[in-house]
Amino acid sequence: MMKIRNLSLLLIFISLFCEAQSQPIVTSIENPENDGMIVGTITLSNRNKKNYKKVFSLKKSNLPFEKSRKETRKAIDSLKRNGNLSDYYDSVNIEKNNCDFLDANKCVYFFTLVKPKGEYHFYTLQIISAFRGNINPIKLISLEISFEIEPGKIKYLGEINYDEKSGTVELINNIERDRLNFSQRFPNITF
Repeated sequence: MMKIRNLSLLLIFISLFCEAQSQPIVTSIENPENDGMIVGTITLSNRNKKNYKKVFSLKKSNLPFEKSRKETRKAIDSLKRNGNLSDYYDSVNIEKNNCDFLDANKCVYFFTLVKPKGEYHFYTLQIISAFRGNINPIKLISLEISFEIEPGKIKYLGEINYDEKSGTVELINNIERDRLNFSQRFPNITF
């Protein structure tokens, strides 16, 4: 139980730190020799009336310093000091009620991530209640959605659908719908 609580607190810290550092939609790759972009959508289906924050956490795969909690904490502190934490850990945060667009019973949100080349994966979805400065984790769902960033390329990940009623998450290929909507909203993002 203590391990889960510590992990939850670490995830909340990482999501809050990374959120302040990132912009919602990045539309270009500034360093195409080393960085690439992944694009996709997050959908919420069977939504409940409560507006909890959804934090989809991701990290670079096969991190050499994740052998022990002490090594991980030291490495994260070092990355924070050097300003490189978001190269290894990041999150996509859904806070607003307004969707980017609706698709049947799904509320759809765009996301883009520009990262250094490498393999990454979404590893948790955390549902958080933030009320009057109090942050309370409601639910933690383990994920394993892997993807690769290639230098200078924009790649489509897919639609990450979270069904709020059943609590399930699935990756869906909805490239035609997403390609059309991205091109209308962000014409310089082509995939």
